[in-house]
Amino acid sequence: MFDPANKQHRAYFYEFLERGTWGRCPYRFIIQEGHRDSLVIQIQKMLLNYYINAEFQSNQKSKESVDKKIKPLYNVNDAVKSI
Repeated sequence: MFDPANKQHRAYFYEFLERGTWGRCPYRFIIQEGHRDSLVIQIQKMLLNYYINAEFQSNQKSKESVDKKIKPLYNVNDAVKSI
């Protein structure tokens, strides 16, 4: 089965798109049960999900690291106590 996280699988799919044949691919990818799409469309959907998840996970991590670096100028609780 095609694994979008596997760099070799992605390379062989890219080669298929360039050449139009699976001739040099040592793997035999199969359509998952319940899918009505062609193998190529199924792989494209898997890659789309993989890259979207990777992008949002990296954005979340970078946002968290930025949030940790930003320090407030004052603590709201200290300001309320002084009133």
